[in-house]
Amino acid sequence: MSAPLIGGAEIAVLPPYQSQSYVRLTADMMKTFGVHIEEPSENGYRITPDQHYQPASVSIEADWSQAAFFLVAGALGASIVVEGLNPDSLQGDAVITQAIEKAGGTLHWTSQGLQAVKGRLHGFTFDLADCPDLGPILCVLGACCPGKTVLTHASRLRYKECDRIAAMEDELRKWGVDITSTEDEIIIHGQSSYCLDHPAVIDSHNDHRIAMAMAIFGLCAKSPEQIQDAQAVTKSYPHFFNDLLALKGKVVRS
Repeated sequence: MSAPLIGGAEIAVLPPYQSQSYVRLTADMMKTFGVHIEEPSENGYRITPDQHYQPASVSIEADWSQAAFFLVAGALGASIVVEGLNPDSLQGDAVITQAIEKAGGTLHWTSQGLQAVKGRLHGFTFDLADCPDLGPILCVLGACCPGKTVLTHASRLRYKECDRIAAMEDELRKWGVDITSTEDEIIIHGQSSYCLDHPAVIDSHNDHRIAMAMAIFGLCAKSPEQIQDAQAVTKSYPHFFNDLLALKGKVVRS
């Protein structure tokens, strides 16, 4: 993004190239604002000098990363419709639709938006290399799908706001979820329901995606949970719990 302001640049990304879809989305937006980007190789970008950003009119589409939490909630429970999503989006996290369908969930495009409906859920395998931000909510989906789920190329999750693999292992195990990992894979043996004889006390690890993922898990579980430092959601989705309340979720702030 800074290349046009500093006289151009050439960028080569060393393999393995993870989160490529996020770079692709950035490059597309730069082109919208008048910057030409060459791609001399699969992992390379060239921004020539003497270019300048130009004004443009842009309609900001809805965020697939945040929609993923509610689409998974719909696949695990009552039907949910998410408005404003672009079915042809370049956002890498739009592949949440593929993950849900692999798990046996059902999705329909309607006049209102994308509807997620519970299906006959089962374990699945999914590659996180190009969509690491989906990791936490896909751990929740896998935990609630009977059978074995494997999330591959997951190592990028260890270098986010926290080690998201370790965090999801810690918090899901409080519910009795059978979850283990290697450096690059997450393995979950899921089941259809979870119930404790006491409220589960969940640590957000000061990570917005851990807090939201565990909130969806708590919504679908059969006993209460308490999320500590839940305000972490304000980093990306300040009104998350308001939207959860709008879906008749039982949320009590303390």
